Amino acid sequence: MLEWWQVKTRSNYSIARVFRFPTEALAGTVNSLDMMTHSLGGRVGLKALKECSGQRVIRNYYCTAAAVDNENLEPGEEFFESAQS
Repeated sequence: MLEWWQVKTRSNYSIARVFRFPTEALAGTVNSLDMMTHSLGGRVGLKALKECSGQRVIRNYYCTAAAVDNENLEPGEEFFESAQS
């Protein structure tokens, strides 16, 4: 169980930031961009979108079996801004 918290922390700070840059670069060069994630990748994807400067980056986002509570997408919660991207 201890490993989960270490991986969650690492995904929030390093992996999501690295993933954000190619996502923003691709969004500027293609007409539409879809993203699909699974499990902890859902947290990484949402965190990356949250840091994408509020611009519309993704057309469709398929988040399957995400390691994120569905309430985190509600107004005032951790990943509400991600839904705006």
